[in-house]
Amino acid sequence: LSREAPLHGRASYRPTIGPLDYRDARELAPAGSSPQDLIERYAVVGGTPQYQVWAGGGSLERVVREAILSKGAPLYEEPLTLVREEHGIRDPKSYFGVLAAIASGRTRNSQIASLLELPSSNVAATLDRLADLGYVRERTPLTPTARGGRGHWQLSDPFFRFWFRRVAPNRSRLDRGEAIDVVWEQVAADLDTYVGRIFEDVCRHWLARYSEVDEARSASAIGSWWSRDGRHEIDIACADRDRYTLLGSCKWSRKAVGEDALDALLSSRDVIAGRTAGAQLALFARRGFTQSLRRRASREGVLLVCATDLFE
Repeated sequence: LSREAPLHGRASYRPTIGPLDYRDARELAPAGSSPQDLIERYAVVGGTPQYQVWAGGGSLERVVREAILSKGAPLYEEPLTLVREEHGIRDPKSYFGVLAAIASGRTRNSQIASLLELPSSNVAATLDRLADLGYVRERTPLTPTARGGRGHWQLSDPFFRFWFRRVAPNRSRLDRGEAIDVVWEQVAADLDTYVGRIFEDVCRHWLARYSEVDEARSASAIGSWWSRDGRHEIDIACADRDRYTLLGSCKWSRKAVGEDALDALLSSRDVIAGRTAGAQLALFARRGFTQSLRRRASREGVLLVCATDLFE
């Protein structure tokens, strides 16, 4: 497709080849991995096939230590190499700064500009370019009538999120062959929180592609919702025309999810007010649900889905 190629300008089909989703990526994971292990591995390595191959087998700790944190390892500098080689990027440092800022929790244009001490116009142009290249995406709260307002930026690829969250801030020490133990301790301490966000993406993808839930398959859009003051958030929101068809909450907890999760979802639903009548409620869990919640869900028609269900 390059200018010097004989068929330049004559292609009739230009597919964008994306990464594997969480379910297809399991084919490259170690045999016998549990659903929880598969989701954790996907949250760290992502769905790029070569990354999964470079990660190899073994435990997640081995993958992180040997394939990502060790200098000279195949995934140690991969994000930097990719961005440097993108066509039209003359100042990779500013792009790295924006990606690192988003990974650290600065997800709005103004927050990124303030952290990097750059004009907002420069940051906006960089974000637009990164979005065009598929490295970032802007998320806005989903409403039945439109998506808009209160948006924030997110790194698109799970591996990029992990790398800029844990490797980038520790590069100088890791370059000297130090801090692998320290960084792994940080990863282990933060793992459930980090994977929890990826778990939400996985659940939304399951609803859209693999589930037989009518309220999701008939929806025109699937996303999430949060209030202006940030006090209320609904992890999964499906909408069609002028109403919500499904509202869900995702809990990546080591304990069985109890009734308090359903109560919190109902509270957030009430904050939305209107357009929620008849919406299916759903709870997603890492391992499972308490007996009391199962009984209540059966009475109230609440959908319960655990990690195992996402692979069946």
